[in-house]
Amino acid sequence: CDIRFYNNNAQPIAVIAAVKGSSANDTDGKLDFYTSNAKRLTIASTGLATFTGGINLGDTTLSNYAEGTWTPTLPNGGTLQTNSGTYTRIGNICHLQFYVSSIAPTADTSQFRIGGLPFTVSDDANYFPAGSVGYAGDGQFANYRIIGNNNTTTCYFHSVAGTSTALSNNDFISQFSGSNDALICSLTYRVK
Repeated sequence: CDIRFYNNNAQPIAVIAAVKGSSANDTDGKLDFYTSNAKRLTIASTGLATFTGGINLGDTTLSNYAEGTWTPTLPNGGTLQTNSGTYTRIGNICHLQFYVSSIAPTADTSQFRIGGLPFTVSDDANYFPAGSVGYAGDGQFANYRIIGNNNTTTCYFHSVAGTSTALSNNDFISQFSGSNDALICSLTYRVK
């Protein structure tokens, strides 16, 4: 069943269609809204609305929303236990958080990085998205913040002193005085 709206040339310019499920007894119907012969909006029987071209908010179009989990890794070597990694993306902004423990990076001078970010960090010039360390076991991270690495799916730890100091794997290992090598961090960044 549908409702059609026509122009002066008897061409349908908009349609509202009630769509029933796949079987005669299926009550899981939905409403589809069309303009210019293209589906623009679907309202499921659950009430969930899906927009084909995004949602216009004045000068901005909200074209992407996603949430889920991700798995932190150590791309420069070593192992860790992922206790949780979640993200929410709205448009081109991604906010993520993670909790990892039993962190054992390879002992060397390569930059310590957490990898596996759910989306690539923007590569805009002079763009360095910063996050925070909320918990570090018995580690000493008061002078370091988590930074999204441009044009990658990794982040690293950088000194807040304004120097070019970033933690290496060896530096990271030395930040912990005992075996409580766990981190809870958050990062908000612009998606490439």
